Amino acid sequence: MYKDFLVNLLESIKGRVTFLERTRPDHEFIENDPSGQDKVYKKNAGHSVSISRNKSGGKIIIKKSGPSARNSFYRHLQYEAEFFRVLNTFQKNRKNIDVYVPKIYSLSKRDNNLKMIIQFIEGRTLKETDEEQKLFFLEKCLIHMRRASKILNKNDLKTLPTREMPFFVLPFPIYVFFVAAKLRDIKLLNLLPLFYRNYLMSKSANSLCIAHRDLHSDNVLLKRGNIYMIDFEIAVLSDEETDVAIIPILYHQEISFNKIMLLVKKFTKNNNQARRIYALTVFYMVQLLALQKRDSRYFNNAYRFLKIFTKVVTPNFNRLFSEFKDEPSRLVITE
Repeated sequence: MYKDFLVNLLESIKGRVTFLERTRPDHEFIENDPSGQDKVYKKNAGHSVSISRNKSGGKIIIKKSGPSARNSFYRHLQYEAEFFRVLNTFQKNRKNIDVYVPKIYSLSKRDNNLKMIIQFIEGRTLKETDEEQKLFFLEKCLIHMRRASKILNKNDLKTLPTREMPFFVLPFPIYVFFVAAKLRDIKLLNLLPLFYRNYLMSKSANSLCIAHRDLHSDNVLLKRGNIYMIDFEIAVLSDEETDVAIIPILYHQEISFNKIMLLVKKFTKNNNQARRIYALTVFYMVQLLALQKRDSRYFNNAYRFLKIFTKVVTPNFNRLFSEFKDEPSRLVITE
């Protein structure tokens, strides 16, 4: 009941996406591959993801969603398709880039069900690399999304879902009270002033930026010297600090926290922006704890992050706050 209330509250401030029925017939797929190599690797009541083949025998990914009514996967599939379309446009005529997203071949709607067909990327995951490589490739991904956001046509960006101040300020108390009750820890209410003090007293550095929001090590693939970001289902346009703020939550078990903070520092221009990153880290940690089931890897990851929050995370950010006194940015994003 509580989760439905939170989801409905958030839906009231979500944008709409209208990328439908754009198909390429040369990528029609075979649902029942006679070779027996089809593989459904994610399936539940409202969503399925499978590997199939096109008429030429090449592998493709098929994502399907059930009816739109009360089905968040339906909306996420719409959003993901629109992000792929926009980023495909960006990378189509760009030279000297080594970060890509899969090509989208079609998005169709039938009987109120949605189906998307995209390129299959066969490569190793970021999880298979060491700490230094993870940091190197993550930095490239972050730079790529900022660069794309600056260069893309504003009309293209208008079709993407956005997350601005109301999304953070309004639901946060509900999240905190829900998590405090869920974990039976009243001390978590202390996160309320911590978040609001840092969020409301800071501001984002620039205009809205593409934020993946789920850039964990299975969603970054490496193939022939190129990097591929996949699974844009929960991507949004938001503060440019968003992914920088979420990376500590996603990677604190794979990369030492001191090294994570070095990456954060590269994308931090001043004390004000450091506070915005910290506030967003607090927000997304609490949101994961509130919305994810206890047995999910996202909940467990956020819960482990919460355990080190007071002794490790906050002291590291406090050092970052003290280091920046409106120094020039250490990172230059070029067009």
